[in-house]
Amino acid sequence: MTRSLATEFAARGVRVNAVAPGVVKTQTITGADYEELATQHPLGRMAEIGDIVQGVIYLEQSDVRQPARISAHRRRPRAAGH
Repeated sequence: MTRSLATEFAARGVRVNAVAPGVVKTQTITGADYEELATQHPLGRMAEIGDIVQGVIYLEQSDVRQPARISAHRRRPRAAGH
């Protein structure tokens, strides 16, 4: 959906981005639940609110001309679709 909207509105100068962090650590997830959910994440831990905030700030502050996907597997942005 994000890519479709970005394609549709690009000619009007509108950027469309999405942040999809997956499993997020909250106050309600503790102990064994945390350990089980953390194993399902590529980094071996759940995302925290600060991780999400950093992603949103990056998108808000950057003057990105080339779409990028930030992956938990790699530290560098990579071109969308790769």
